[in-house]
Amino acid sequence: MEVVIGLVVLFVVFVVLKAAYSAATDQSARVVEDGVERATAILEGARGGAAVVAYRNLEKTIRKQHGRREAPAVLSSMLSSIDFDPSRLDSPALGKVSARSGADVEVFRDWVIRGQEAHDTDATTSAKVVTSGRQLKDSDNRRAEFQIVSASWSMRVPISPDSANEARFVADQLNVITRSSGPRAATSADIKALGAGMEAMVEKLVMASGPSPAEKISELSDLRFGRLISDDEYEAAKLRILGI
Repeated sequence: MEVVIGLVVLFVVFVVLKAAYSAATDQSARVVEDGVERATAILEGARGGAAVVAYRNLEKTIRKQHGRREAPAVLSSMLSSIDFDPSRLDSPALGKVSARSGADVEVFRDWVIRGQEAHDTDATTSAKVVTSGRQLKDSDNRRAEFQIVSASWSMRVPISPDSANEARFVADQLNVITRSSGPRAATSADIKALGAGMEAMVEKLVMASGPSPAEKISELSDLRFGRLISDDEYEAAKLRILGI
């Protein structure tokens, strides 16, 4: 009798575990499916560099669900369903800048990508490498930063000083392309010709009560880097921010 009861208990446990496993499997499948649908919807509405990131996310999600062998066919079907032309993702790669931490910076002719962050380049985009400090026999306090500024976005990425020259090469290539693509960002002379608009912007920045002095100076530096204010205007505003 005890043997029969034991077998019945084992059978019940087996049925419960099987049902739980089946439910978990179905839930996992729904999560993956929702992920694919969500990634596909994002790709459908994305443009420029954002479309590249969305495409990579969709490809990665499909590979997780279907494996490397089946993924290409499934991806092709997904792209056809939203009438997406992969040629929209084509842009000559100018190079990759290695970050000291986090994702590296991929620089293309038409966009810049860092992990899930993507920005399109235009005639106002410019890049440079900023270095400071020096290497001594017993110490190395060198710092390097890869900076890109555009009319609507900016990116600052700490890099290894040893890779500064490679990063400068990438920056120079991007600058050559953007300079030849159309009018550059407004110069100080252009701003003065338009009136006191930039002066009012700088004054508002200096007098703002929310941001810290470091944040104000960083934003001020972006204006100078974008050639919207002169070096003298930058220095004068910086001294006011610091209360000197």
